[in-house]
Amino acid sequence: MMTKKLGRASAHATAFLHENLFREFGGDESYINLRPAMLVVPGGGYNHVSPREAEPVAVRYFAAGFDVFILYYSVGADIAVSDPLEEALECIRWIRSLDGIDVKKVCCAGFSAGGHLAALLGCYGGNDRPDGMVLSYPVITMGDGCHAGSRDMITGGDASKRRYYSVEENVGPLFPPTYIWTTAEDASVDPENSIMMFRALRKNNVVCSLHIFAEGPHGLSVANRESGKENPAVAPWLEESVGFLKKSLDIRF
Repeated sequence: MMTKKLGRASAHATAFLHENLFREFGGDESYINLRPAMLVVPGGGYNHVSPREAEPVAVRYFAAGFDVFILYYSVGADIAVSDPLEEALECIRWIRSLDGIDVKKVCCAGFSAGGHLAALLGCYGGNDRPDGMVLSYPVITMGDGCHAGSRDMITGGDASKRRYYSVEENVGPLFPPTYIWTTAEDASVDPENSIMMFRALRKNNVVCSLHIFAEGPHGLSVANRESGKENPAVAPWLEESVGFLKKSLDIRF
């Protein structure tokens, strides 16, 4: 496992990389086995980084064939010292600098407030934005229906920053293909956030998919026993997201 320090506080990323078995078993050294990458951005309301949405997610995407990275971004008081968005962009640039990574197939999967941070990458990332996006019960708006805790943390209580951090108001046509999922029963982050995002993507002709599962609370992660919130009806979301990314980005394992 590889670790990379990010930003000006304690933020960092960890990497889970596949071995190049073709090379290990004596294959032609000129052969480059490029893999897609997945940056996992856990939630936590910008006051902590949820472990339930870190390694349990990383393991599943790794098993699907991605080289996987987990972003432990600045939260709480550290946000005033080191901007989580700058850290995420630095992480994307690092991922693309690594040998064996397909630089045109770097994806990002964000959860709750981590979904908000991931979506900001799609809005403001420029040449460093991800190529594909998965948003799981994401915080999107800073307006009506917002998750107040996330809003207050990321804006520092400054109302003038709300428009900048309202993702649905800043989506453009270069936003990457995006798979979104949530549940109709989510009482922590209003499902309308996901609907707003879907509408913003559609307005900008971005390839997108929205799945609203009927039942389940907030924070389901991979929805299995390991994640602590088992829900067999919701668990297929991850496999669906892999299928969406494979088709949208022409990923072939």
